[in-house]
Amino acid sequence: MRPLKRIIHFRLPEKAVFWLVLAAVVLMLVPMLLVARYNVPCADDYHFGAPTHAAWQATHSLAAVVKAAGEKVAERYANWQGTYSAMFLMALQPAVFGNGFYALVPFLTLGMLAAGTCFFCLSLFAKLLGASRWQALVLALVWLDIDTQLLPSAVQGFYWYNGAIFYTFFFGVQLFYFGLVARCLAAQHAPRGRSAACVAGLCVLGLFLGGGNLVTAFGTLLILACVLYLLALCKNRRWRVLVLPFLCLAAGFAINVCAPGNRVRQAAARRFSHRLPCGGPFRRRQCSFGSPVPCWWCWRWCFWRLCCGTPRPPRASGFAGRFCFLCSPLACMRRSFAQPGMR
Repeated sequence: MRPLKRIIHFRLPEKAVFWLVLAAVVLMLVPMLLVARYNVPCADDYHFGAPTHAAWQATHSLAAVVKAAGEKVAERYANWQGTYSAMFLMALQPAVFGNGFYALVPFLTLGMLAAGTCFFCLSLFAKLLGASRWQALVLALVWLDIDTQLLPSAVQGFYWYNGAIFYTFFFGVQLFYFGLVARCLAAQHAPRGRSAACVAGLCVLGLFLGGGNLVTAFGTLLILACVLYLLALCKNRRWRVLVLPFLCLAAGFAINVCAPGNRVRQAAARRFSHRLPCGGPFRRRQCSFGSPVPCWWCWRWCFWRLCCGTPRPPRASGFAGRFCFLCSPLACMRRSFAQPGMR
């Protein structure tokens, strides 16, 4: 019985657990990176990379390549979609400088995903919630392992530049964004210079995220709005620090959705209607309860919840009724993510 008790009560140091988990994650990622040398461009990679590749072949000037990428963004912004920052990165795909450089795509996407995950976990769990650094890093590695090993399509998520940069890369940027939000909330007694740097970083990342795919941009906007509401509700003055980043994110998202090219794209797909990001799911899909509900009933329910609030539950439940206000925007966010044309 004594050996069994020793095994039961045996605990590894947090640092040792981190190195063991890191070794396991590295062993899982190494094969994914070794096959990168067989990666080649396909589909939209050629469409977005054609003008920048021509500029590189003609001048071998990075300034000319960046100029061509900007011109491509202006052309697609007017004729197809408003995701300006994503299209700029799409036009700078590695094969522009030679097909051999396309092998760098999974290093870029996996690197951003890993860096964003670690930064977010360190910021949230270590800086804001008081966990140890090793605990936060172990959580980040487990999260990264789940993201990489359970992805439905690794080809589109890590190897195809156009798709991976549009979703995986921007998800990593989103994690950096929320990590900075956590650091801003944790830096209540930090020097003003550090707080100003966090706010400036959030403003820049907000404008960048606003020009990415609509799922990431809209989700970030709604989550940040909920954070602002909760901080104001709890009378935490740190909500004032996040107002300017929220406005920058909203401005970037507005520039994205108001692009003239979005109307062109909508006209090309007449069977979909996307005037409101959360309108389509309410019109065409079933609600979470599994039964079809007409659009006007859903909107009346949301309007009533937003205006009249939700009855306060019993105090014994330990749940503040005023927080039920968040149910409506979170439900809209969940349904909007299922919108077929929301990219």
